[in-house]
Amino acid sequence: MNLRNVTMAVAVVAMTAILMLTAACQFDGQSAGEPARINTAGVSAGNAALFGIAQGAQQRTSLATAMDGQGEIHVSGQGKASIEPDLAVLNLGVETRGATVSEARELAATAMADVMDSLASEGVEDKDIQTSRFDINDEREWQEITENGIRTSKSVLVGYRVRNNLTVKVRDLDNVSAVIDGAAEAGGDAIRFNGLNFTAEDLSPVMAQLREDAVNDAKSKAQHFADLAEVGLGELIFISDGTVARPLTRVYAESAAFALPAAQAFDTGISRGELEVNMSVQTVFTIE
Repeated sequence: MNLRNVTMAVAVVAMTAILMLTAACQFDGQSAGEPARINTAGVSAGNAALFGIAQGAQQRTSLATAMDGQGEIHVSGQGKASIEPDLAVLNLGVETRGATVSEARELAATAMADVMDSLASEGVEDKDIQTSRFDINDEREWQEITENGIRTSKSVLVGYRVRNNLTVKVRDLDNVSAVIDGAAEAGGDAIRFNGLNFTAEDLSPVMAQLREDAVNDAKSKAQHFADLAEVGLGELIFISDGTVARPLTRVYAESAAFALPAAQAFDTGISRGELEVNMSVQTVFTIE
């Protein structure tokens, strides 16, 4: 049985004794409305000693309860690593309008076929092309009309819009500009470019270093807390592998729609830069 359990047992016995002592005490003559007053004049020395033991046990129990969970230092640690991206993810598509659904859809299908041919010609494989969105919506606008001499506004159907978006992975980062320019030229006025992300597909090469850095950071923080509190730092008794922030660098187009005239072909400047990977761990140390 540990010290806390012994203390609790003593407290239970002592409280029982207090109840018995209270029942045995005499009450001074008070009216029915007055609170009871314990007359300790007739309490024996043994009972008084028992009463003191009970009070001490209560204090020790309170102290043990207050100290429960206080003999530990909880800190988080961070690990960081800079890596070069090895994958570019493009979000692009086509958007067309027509007086009928059939017309808008046919225009979108033709534009998308040209974009797909362009991607293939730049070495993008089919497995790296995925449809991320496709929708057909009617388009309406408010127009003022006059009915029975009264001017009012009314929502009028003016046509239909088709959007077909792709998520494209480009593994050859030196070819990103060519992929973008080729898709923009192939899609013409229907092309929509919604963003470019640089990321790392496989983080396993840096995971070991991230863990080591995160744990060392946690140890350093825990030691600092121990020094500030003027206590000794004990053992590491708990560690939780935290989440890894997958690196992502976003590059957005200035305009959502663009086309490159044939007579004005040029390369889109793309800079990949570096990525920072972050990892966190949660740790618990004992206090000596």
